[in-house]
Amino acid sequence: MRFVLECPAGERAIVVLAHGCGRFRPGGAVLARALAEARLATLDILTAEPESDAIVDAIDWLPFDAVIGELPRDVGEQPVGCFGDGVAAASALIAAAERRGRVGAVVCAVGRPDLAADALPRVVAPTLLIAEADDAAGLEANREAQAAVSGEVRLETVPGARRALDEPAARERVAALTRDWFLRHLDPAR
Repeated sequence: MRFVLECPAGERAIVVLAHGCGRFRPGGAVLARALAEARLATLDILTAEPESDAIVDAIDWLPFDAVIGELPRDVGEQPVGCFGDGVAAASALIAAAERRGRVGAVVCAVGRPDLAADALPRVVAPTLLIAEADDAAGLEANREAQAAVSGEVRLETVPGARRALDEPAARERVAALTRDWFLRHLDPAR
């Protein structure tokens, strides 16, 4: 498995990214830019469809301060964020349930949280679910997940989010929601 680490100067925290639709689509680039501008480091998982084991492995790979000099020495003890979109959203939730002590926040963008149904009651990290505003089945799945998550959870709807990787307004909104959620829950300065 390969990871891509991006560390902006003065980083506040780190977010593990799992893209179900491909990191190099426009939505992935917009998200990466928004997180970098907010001084959130990112660890991208480079697999086609990251399984929860891949996300857990990425979380367990931290601390890597002996290998990467740009991050503060205590990065291995900081809570990390987990982001999953598409099919990787369920994997992010499962990883959050399995690494409760390490995951400080989760964002699932236009995903299938129902695929993580057994893990949802064990998710205690603050969780943001982002759903397509016009997708009745997706909204229902996200509402059921919202009711099942043990920790703080919020559901946001975004028009055009189903195609967030292709529609500029939707991808900007998804990136802003994601950035703000992680800043609120991971930034030690707040």
